[in-house]
Amino acid sequence: MNQVQELFQAIASGDTAGVGKLVALKPALADARGEGGVNAILWALYHKREEVARSLVDSGAQIDMHTAAALGRLETFAERARARPGELDSYSADGFTALHYAAFFARFEVAAWLIGGKAKLALPSKNALLVQPLHSAAASGRCEVLALLLAAGAPVNARQAQGWTALQAAVQQDHRAMIRILLAFGADPRQEQDQGKSALSMARERNDAELVRLLSA
Repeated sequence: MNQVQELFQAIASGDTAGVGKLVALKPALADARGEGGVNAILWALYHKREEVARSLVDSGAQIDMHTAAALGRLETFAERARARPGELDSYSADGFTALHYAAFFARFEVAAWLIGGKAKLALPSKNALLVQPLHSAAASGRCEVLALLLAAGAPVNARQAQGWTALQAAVQQDHRAMIRILLAFGADPRQEQDQGKSALSMARERNDAELVRLLSA
């Protein structure tokens, strides 16, 4: 196992002390990139290791626009975005825009800044997921950015890989608050994904009478 692999393993396991020791011995590791070009900070955030991410920032890791969005550091993000205004909708190494990150990590202030700055709301990710920011918001399990995107005009019935919609994802999570918001913005409970299942049919399969009523209203 090389040092980068050791670092990323320590990050994934939440070993803040171990990460600190590795970076102290070799400071350049703070900016290391792993599989798919994902940097160490994003790797920590993907693994829900906020403390490790903060420690990497404190150790001097470089923060680009996408990473700042994922961290929710509005001032840093805005500074990076203003420095490169033509790159607001640019993609990261693993295929996401800043708005995807703000949505997935529920960074409301960054998402609001991006929407105010006319970031594109419906760009699919450049990877196998093909998610739009709305799908990323649904995956987060948080409603704030999802509602913000919908109010700004994000397409509520957009399909990601395998035809999944945000409503179907919310039903899969049994997230009633999110389901209600999506329905209020016109989500179609009968729209089917590639395997022929809709949000409504998923609720029926679970014999969830209350959810069936909600989706049928």
